[in-house]
Formats: sequence, structure tokens, C-alpha cells
Amino acid sequence: MKKSFARTKIAAAVAAVMAASASMSVQAVNISDNGLGEVGLVPYYTVRNGFDTNVSVVNTSNRYVAAFKIRFREALNSRDARDFNVYLSPNDVWTATISVDPATGIPFIQTADTTCTAPWIGTNPNASFVEIGQTAEGLPIKRMNMTNIAWNGGTLEGNDAGPDGIERAQEGYIEIIEMGVADPNASMLASWAVHGPGQNCSVLANTYNTTAAQAQHIFVTGSGMNCESNTPYLPGQVVTGNEAFRAEFCEPLNILKFSANLIQVTSGVAAELPVTTLANFLNKPDGSENPNLPDGDDISDFPQFQTPNLESVRPARSLQINDGLFVQDDFNGIANNIAVDAVSSLLSSETVINEYEFGGGASGADFRTAWVVTFPTKHHYVDGLLRAPFENTFGVGGSCVTVDYGYYNREELAPATSGAVIPSPAPIQPVNVSVICAETQTLNPGGGNLFDSQRNYEIQLEPGYTSGWIRLGFPQAGSIVGDNGTVYTGLPTIGFSLKTTLGVFGNATPHSFERNVSNVQSCNSCP
Repeated sequence: MKKSFARTKIAAAVAAVMAASASMSVQAVNISDNGLGEVGLVPYYTVRNGFDTNVSVVNTSNRYVAAFKIRFREALNSRDARDFNVYLSPNDVWTATISVDPATGIPFIQTADTTCTAPWIGTNPNASFVEIGQTAEGLPIKRMNMTNIAWNGGTLEGNDAGPDGIERAQEGYIEIIEMGVADPNASMLASWAVHGPGQNCSVLANTYNTTAAQAQHIFVTGSGMNCESNTPYLPGQVVTGNEAFRAEFCEPLNILKFSANLIQVTSGVAAELPVTTLANFLNKPDGSENPNLPDGDDISDFPQFQTPNLESVRPARSLQINDGLFVQDDFNGIANNIAVDAVSSLLSSETVINEYEFGGGASGADFRTAWVVTFPTKHHYVDGLLRAPFENTFGVGGSCVTVDYGYYNREELAPATSGAVIPSPAPIQPVNVSVICAETQTLNPGGGNLFDSQRNYEIQLEPGYTSGWIRLGFPQAGSIVGDNGTVYTGLPTIGFSLKTTLGVFGNATPHSFERNVSNVQSCNSCP
């Protein structure tokens, strides 16, 4: 059965059912119903055309230190442009700005936040934060460069078929994954992250370096919370490196709030970005979770490692609402699944819907509109071995997805014929098939390139169609099939549109989506 509804309605339905049965234990990853969770997906960051991107993460717990991995993925193939670990003390907020060095074109992450990170402050901006100045309050301003080593052959992933320059890092999307929590009153390691006289970010970060930790007599003794089934360490036993964090931290909790915005300083255009928040990303095998005493394994890893990522979901199970019924599905390989299918099933969409306005528009003002369409799990399906629901493996031009579209003006009038989605600038040869080929791309109804994006497409519209709405479809999309036979047809998609007026006002609107979930095996008694 094909069902059409916005994801906000899915979250509201989940919330309503949860409220009716507070004793239920959610055992699967789901789109958060209250804006708090364990994973945040920011659909776009850019430092092009004078834009900066701001991001913040709030730890809403008044008891636990929360550790998370933040990863900036470039737009073409989602290769890692920079990632590191952050350790939020109770009630803490971490903020940062993504900007660019105009002389070199190198994007960087800058923060004056005193929250601990790993790596911490060093002397090489390509390997750690470096202090570049101080705020008026005397706080250090720190900066770390993004890098192109993940696509120029400098890592074990090797080179991919795309360009190898740093320009690829100038736009993309952000993946934030909570790794675990620890009680600073029970864990010496967690106590070093808490603001106050006991905070010691340098020692915390150096714990990852076993040699340095031993030289500095950094001895982690275990938290005593008994939450790790996969580490053999007991309270009082000395351990360093990532194993120290695995011994001290417990399972993630749904306590993080994510936000982000774009700002073009020269014009004053600013817009809040919609962040997709996932709850219950990591669960114990039995599905239980006690927010007052987490007792499951965490997913801590070294700052430089590619894990955790969206493939780290555990168990590989999703929960959502379809036609008013719970759909809880496992993805354990029965239908040739991979774990990330659990996340993709929540975001799977056949069409993307949003409004547009350009030129004179309905009011005569000077409008411009750009859509951002991001496939946050696409690289798990196309970077190497091809898997459904995507059509093509990553190659020189990206990994192209066939698209079509229909559109209306504000008086429900549709054109006699549809145009094409063409790359910008337009190629010399005519485009016969409309495709979009990046993991994150911008589409400009009526033409142009509002973000000066390297992955930009123009949506051709007939004269006179200056405002209305568009339905962008994925006609060649495949399907993901869950272990119980439910079929999720479409592509896992997030994004928004940005409309500016006279170049000084910006308004971001989340996309709406039409979904196709069929052969539903309803789960009336779950979760």
C-alpha cells in the first residue's frame, strides 16, 4: 500500500502512541518525536558564496557526560572531510562555525567553546585544534582545518574517481553520532570533561595515546557502572587508549539536541536548518533502556577512526508508523540487508515536495530559491559494491540518480510539458535524461546557483511559472526489503529549500516527502 505523509506526522503519531503506553520499551531506531536523540543529520554545510555554517549540540542531561562523534562529509561521495570526538559535560552546549580561508580555499572548523574535544589543542591545524586568538572574555579561539586525504589516496579507503582537491570539502553535510555516556561522579575519565577546576581536556584527549597516557601516569580505573559486556576491565584495573573509554562509558541515551544554521555575512541572509534527529540508535540486545542507569555497551572509538557511523546502528531494526500502525522491521541479512538499511528505511522517499519562487514572484519582489537534496546513507550503497535502492556505483561523475518532476503555479495550473533538470553551468550537448549525481546537491528552480554550489542543477520551468510548488521524483529507485517482507521503495532523503528576498532575507523550509511502504506486516503489539 502506498502512503503519503510528512515525516513530522510520523513523529507525531509515534508520540501519540507512546503517550498512550508509557511502559513500552522502544527497541529500534526511529525518527525522534521530541527533538532529542542519539543521532543528528544536518542536511547541508557550505562555505561557498560567502556562507558560513554554524552548528550546536546540547547535552540535556544534568547527570551524565555525553560523548559524540561529529563528522563532516563532503558533498560528492560523502568521504570524510574531518571528524573528531566531543565530550559534553552535564547541561553543556558545544558550538562551532564552519568557514573558509579565502587565500587557500581550505575550509576549517572554528570554536571558542571550552568543551573538551579529542584531539585537543596542538600546533598543527591539520591534526588538531590550534589556538589563533582569544575572545574578549579571554577564552581561546581554536581552529582545525578540513582535509582531502580521504579522497586523494591518503587513507586506507584509497582514492575515489572524483577530483582530489580540497574544494570538495567546501560543502557537504554533517553526521553527529552519540557514542556513550558516563557519570562524572563515578568515572575519573568523565570528570576531566566537566567544566570547573577538575576539567582537564588535554589529559582526556591524551588518554587515546597509550604511550603518552602511560608517560603522564594517566590511569583509568573503570566507572563501576557495570555497563560493558565487551571489555574485560574491572574497577581498579589500569587501561588506556580507546579501551579506557569503552571501560568507562555506557550506552548512549536520547539526551542530545542538535541545531544548525547558514549565514551569509555580507548580505545578512540567515536561515535555520532542519536537522533530522534519530532516537534509539543503539540499544541493548534485549531492547531495554533505563535512562537513570544505562547499563549497555557504548560505541566509543578513536577520534581518527571512521566509526561509529550510520552502519553502527544496533540492533539493525527500525520503528515507524504506516497507515496508523506500527511497522517494526529487522534488517539482518535475510533479504541481503546491511545494518544501515534500518536508518534508510526511515528516510526512504519516492518523491520530494517543496515550494519555489524566483524572479518577480507573486509579490513582485526579487526572489531566489534553492533546494538542497541530501542522501545521507548513499555512500554505504554506491562507494564500491552497488546495492539497492540506488542505481549506479560511484564513478568519475558521481553516482547518478534518475529524477523527474512536475510543478504547479499558485493557482494549481500545470504546464503543458515538463522541462529538465540540468547541471549548472549548462552543458553544450542537450540533456536527454535528468539525473542528479552527488550525495548532497542543490537544485535551483528557474535557474541560477544561489549557493555557488559545485554540485548544482537547474530546474527548467516554463515562462510565467515564477512561484508554486514542485514534486521531484525518483522513478528508477529500487527498494529495501525488511526481514518480515515489508518493502520500502525510494531513496533515503533529507533536505530543505532556501528562499531569499532581495538578497537580504532567508527562509528555510523542510522538504515534505511521499513514501511507498508496501507489503506491510503490521506489528500491533510492538514496540
